[in-house]
Amino acid sequence: MNERENELKTSPATALWTKGTLTKHKTMLRHLSEFKTTLYFEDVNDDLLARFELSLINKGLSNNYCYKSMKDIKTFFNWATKRGYNKNMAYQSYSQRFRDETKRVFNNKC
Repeated sequence: MNERENELKTSPATALWTKGTLTKHKTMLRHLSEFKTTLYFEDVNDDLLARFELSLINKGLSNNYCYKSMKDIKTFFNWATKRGYNKNMAYQSYSQRFRDETKRVFNNKC
């Protein structure tokens, strides 16, 4: 996160992430740290991601928010893997429990 934050400050025109993306990832990391205080890439597997997703739902967050948060986690892990920070590929096989209900409602109306 610090790397992306510094990039936004020093060269915002060529930064890989926007300020909004950085904010989303910081929020996701805050939720993860509330769920499990010490977390390493090696700890991530299907069971941990399923328990994390349920913890978001148990906080009273909407299915849509949980769906997007889990998508953000995969995006972050993809970025970390490409940059060489992560070697654990277990996150790729995780299938979310809940779907984005707004897409289904929109598609049914068309």
